[in-house]
Amino acid sequence: MDYRYQAYTFAELLRIFFERSRSEIINQNSLAQTVGVSVPTLSNWFTGKHTPRFKDQVLRLATALGLTALEADLLLCSVKEAWNTYGTQHDVLQKYAIVRYREELVSRVDAVADLDVSLATVQSTWQLIIHDSFVSNSQHWGLGYKDDGVCRVERTMINGNYQLTLHNRFHNDVFIGGDSHCFAPPSYYLSVYAQRVAGGSENDGFALIFEEISDASHAIFRIRDQLQIASVISTRNGGDYFQIHLDRTNAPMIRPAAFNQLGLLVIGQKHHFFINNVWVGSAEIERLPQARLDLGIISQSPTPVICRFQDFRLYTPPNSFAANEHSD
Repeated sequence: MDYRYQAYTFAELLRIFFERSRSEIINQNSLAQTVGVSVPTLSNWFTGKHTPRFKDQVLRLATALGLTALEADLLLCSVKEAWNTYGTQHDVLQKYAIVRYREELVSRVDAVADLDVSLATVQSTWQLIIHDSFVSNSQHWGLGYKDDGVCRVERTMINGNYQLTLHNRFHNDVFIGGDSHCFAPPSYYLSVYAQRVAGGSENDGFALIFEEISDASHAIFRIRDQLQIASVISTRNGGDYFQIHLDRTNAPMIRPAAFNQLGLLVIGQKHHFFINNVWVGSAEIERLPQARLDLGIISQSPTPVICRFQDFRLYTPPNSFAANEHSD
């Protein structure tokens, strides 16, 4: 019987981790063989009809699916609380939101972006409606700290920088934003400079957050600067729906450990992504009413990660406000 103190049942967790890890090598037949059970038994675990009888079976599942210590404890404790093996606190297991996607490393395809308008035209003719140099908090960015049991983020403004310092308690991707009050116009160009100052993993980095309704509903333009890789991912309803729009794409224009200019040009549902004024990729992404624009930090190690942001600029097309007023 599933232990229901946490948000996920064993069957839910197994399906999520399996889908995230599935490949030509890992399928239900090979997984059953690795764990040492029959395919019908494994099928009953997937459907929730039964749960494992022995702790070792779950540990073999965790190893086969490449789970972290925290994820393994989630899976173990969904069957029996006493099976907690790696010491993850129960309040953390209750709050933890699973990363449901898996990114793949792909080669960057050099191509000419089919842009609605050139970036040079945008930067020279569009209206600058927000310019935040982070010398005050006129835009009401989140300051101080917040702690959800999985990580703690400290948010400060220092010498023209908005700085996020993330303390990750587990070897998992932990992502958190600055809690902006900046709402996205119908069409816009967003530009900001970002730098990773410290970190302990090549997967640590920073992100532009957009289409953000809450911590459980957003899209991110993620930069792993040490690896020179960019990704774009959206998620809704706490991860019930996710989509990878730009996979782990090689982006040689990224300058590791230096300030990089991130750009996001949005016209309708068309989103175009830039790094240091070089187009990285484009995607059709659903627009949401009253969505916010934000800045984020990502960690995959217990070593503190520090990222700084400078020169936040938000542009809208010429006469956009007059056009909106006329349409009303």
